[in-house]
Amino acid sequence: LILLTSLSAAGAIEEPAKEVKGYGPWLFGMTKEQVAGVAQYAPYTPVSSTGGLETANGEFEGHKTNISFVFKPTGGLAYIQLWVYTGRDFGKATEAWHTVYQHLIRNFGPVQHDKTAMAKDLSAEQLQALLPPVFKPGETTFSVEELIRKGSQQLSTVKYQLEPVTPPNGATVFASLMHSAQLGSYWVFLYYRAPNGA
Repeated sequence: LILLTSLSAAGAIEEPAKEVKGYGPWLFGMTKEQVAGVAQYAPYTPVSSTGGLETANGEFEGHKTNISFVFKPTGGLAYIQLWVYTGRDFGKATEAWHTVYQHLIRNFGPVQHDKTAMAKDLSAEQLQALLPPVFKPGETTFSVEELIRKGSQQLSTVKYQLEPVTPPNGATVFASLMHSAQLGSYWVFLYYRAPNGA
C-alpha cells in the first residue's frame, strides 16, 4: 500500500485556493475587544507571554478546545492557535492528529509533509505509521517539577508538520504534532496565521 503520493504541478494548480479570513467567528485584524466580544466562547483570559488572549471554550470539530489569539501592535489579530490535544496518551494524540489531518483535507484539499504530498484517505493507523520512531512512547526521564528545577534548556521536542498542498488565500494554515520524550508528553496544534502574522 502506497501511503505517500506525489502530485504533479498541474494537479496542484487545479486545486482551487480557498479564501481564509480567520477561524470560526474570529477574523484577522480584530482588536482584543472584538475577539473577546464573541460572547459564546467567553470567558477570555490574558496570556502574559504573548500579550494576547485565550479561551478554554473554543470549538474544533465538535469538541471543546483551547484557542489562543496573538495580536500585532498594529493590524490586530494575526495568529490563531488551536490546542487540539495536550497529554501523555500516544493513542489519543494520534487520534487528534488524524482529526486535524481530516480537517485540513476537507477544508483545503491534499496535504503534504516536508513537501511530499500524502494520500487523502489515510486511516488513523496509517497516519500513525508514517511518524518517525522518535514519536513513539518511551520512558519519561523528567517530571514537570524536575524540568522546572533544571531549566527549560533541558527540554527537547520533535515536531511533525502538515500543510495544504495548495495554500489558501489570505492565511497560512498548518498543523504540528510535537513530542517531548523527557516529559512523555504530546501536543497537537492547528494554526491559522495572517499573511504577515506574528
